[in-house]
Amino acid sequence: MTDTTALDAEVAQMYERTTALVELIWGRNLHFGYWTGPRDTSDKHVAQERLTDLMIERVPLTEGQRLLDVGCGVGHPALRFARTTGADVVGVTIAPGQVSAATAAASEEGLQHRVTFELADAAALPFPDNSFDGAWALESMPHMPDRAAVLREAARVLRPGSRLALTDVARCGPLSERQQRDLRERMLITAPPRPDLLALLRAAGFDVLEVVDITTSTLRTTDLTRQALEEDPDGLSRRYGADTVEHMARVLDVYDEAVRTGMEYLLITARLRSPRPDEPLGKS
Repeated sequence: MTDTTALDAEVAQMYERTTALVELIWGRNLHFGYWTGPRDTSDKHVAQERLTDLMIERVPLTEGQRLLDVGCGVGHPALRFARTTGADVVGVTIAPGQVSAATAAASEEGLQHRVTFELADAAALPFPDNSFDGAWALESMPHMPDRAAVLREAARVLRPGSRLALTDVARCGPLSERQQRDLRERMLITAPPRPDLLALLRAAGFDVLEVVDITTSTLRTTDLTRQALEEDPDGLSRRYGADTVEHMARVLDVYDEAVRTGMEYLLITARLRSPRPDEPLGKS
């Protein structure tokens, strides 16, 4: 088993292990919230929908078009995208339990014919060239063992001129070797320098349109998650396992420490370049 395959398996196992607990605490959206400022007292669910809406704004599709959701979780951002825009969505994840949960959610909302979910490796997508009009990756890129391969695959399946929106973490200060190891081993993520992230996008065939640092606007998520864990640690441990609850608490500490010393949370928008006349469509 290659290192990349092994890490994929670890990430899938983490998703299977923690999704139920995260969903209990975070609700339908397995991602951070976005608060507009210190006076914004929105609850985390409103803040999470606000972050989803920021992603929707950056991939303006319409009825008859298709979005690829890379790392779809349990599917609620994809469903919100479909309801808001009228476009269809195909979500992919490496966690079988998430495919089942997302598919059930689409059926419950009567969107199963427009929003579908598949078990697939984002670095080897089972779709033909030029088959999507837009794509996004909401908090999935940090877990990708090979970001470059994922971005090349996104470029392959997107039509020229399509937009890609993603959130990712980047190193912007002095993270110690121990902190970087904790990010890899505890959170199964890596945080390359921002210039390296943007270079990967350009190498895959994308023009970077916008980079927004939303670290401060999303930080309240970890505070609210920590509060939820501390309200009933024994009950959560009995229901989900003490190891899972301890893992979640440690992940929050690792993330917050990294942000304090040298990690940022970015919202990035890019557009797939049109090929040169001598290049075949769909190739980067």
